Amino acid sequence: MKERGRQVVPWFQTSFAIALFVAISGAMFAKVIAGDLINKDSLPESVFLIIFSILGFGVFFLIKFYFFDSEKHLMLSEIYLKNYSPKRRLIIKATSIGLLFLIPLLLGSIMWIQIM
Repeated sequence: MKERGRQVVPWFQTSFAIALFVAISGAMFAKVIAGDLINKDSLPESVFLIIFSILGFGVFFLIKFYFFDSEKHLMLSEIYLKNYSPKRRLIIKATSIGLLFLIPLLLGSIMWIQIM
């Protein structure tokens, strides 16, 4: 990828965004599944933060090593740009961004309904 004449590799922002999404969604999913089993009395904040951090760092480095260090992101980028029309790419982009917003929103709504 080139941006204004320089080489740009978006590994940090991509890995960070996906790791944060997985960690937040994983915590919310665990709360939805476990329900009342996970609360401040049964799971102290320090233990939750350690689990949350390990999950986030694990996903971050997994994505970085698997896609960016092996340069698979270049192959996937070429496939994406060659095989899909601009209209189709816009649909894929909107769908993926929509899912990143809708999944935590849906899990949050389920948690809210469980409280009521």
